[in-house]
Amino acid sequence: MSGGSSRNITLSLFTDIDISRWQIAGRLLDAIAGAIDGLRFDSADLGIKQLALYDLDYSPLASDWQDSAVVVIGAKAPVPTDLIFTNSPSGITPRSIALTIGATYFGDPTRVANYVEMVAELANLVGASYGRAHDTGDFLQLRKTSLPEVGEVALGIDLHRGLPGIYWLNVLGPSIIKRVGAERLRSASAMRQVDLPYGGVLLQMYTSPNEFDMAENRNAIKSLIDHVGSEAFDIPYPSWDG
Repeated sequence: MSGGSSRNITLSLFTDIDISRWQIAGRLLDAIAGAIDGLRFDSADLGIKQLALYDLDYSPLASDWQDSAVVVIGAKAPVPTDLIFTNSPSGITPRSIALTIGATYFGDPTRVANYVEMVAELANLVGASYGRAHDTGDFLQLRKTSLPEVGEVALGIDLHRGLPGIYWLNVLGPSIIKRVGAERLRSASAMRQVDLPYGGVLLQMYTSPNEFDMAENRNAIKSLIDHVGSEAFDIPYPSWDG
């Protein structure tokens, strides 16, 4: 992604639904383009020449999207934008959507509000099991830990071990809600909680993703983790001071 050392905001949604189906993918593209000001997917962008298709061995494919593991779609936008669909039929790689946008885009409160609504719509479209949107660099920093004979690494995500943290936006699917406890979750302090039609919930912890390093927002996240219980998480406990 272009932009050099500039900060980015990445949305990741995980799902069990086959997102390679054109009718599902088309609805996702419509929802994204409708919410992100200035973003458009021309019909040519959906041609084979504009798609980077790879199978599990990272060999280029020229035909069936359904059998591909990664689909990268280029888009036209006022800020750097990447959209990646990961769709592994074998289940080796979780099916997911990753949308990365330059952080400068979120300077407009209207854009932030539209983005939050888009995340809710996408989560509902794919019945997301889990999702989060956060500053990309800060997410990697918060996932860092030190392992013997390896050194400092960023932990991968394994929802069977627990939630990978709390971030600016969080999508929790029905199975996670059941594991954490619906009442405990509902009583947690968040700026906004939205019940989604498919049974999930969206938690917004603070106003803008660009406010991730403000002390009050760090404290709000730490308080929610404490309230839910650290046993529900698979994270290096936040190293920043509360």
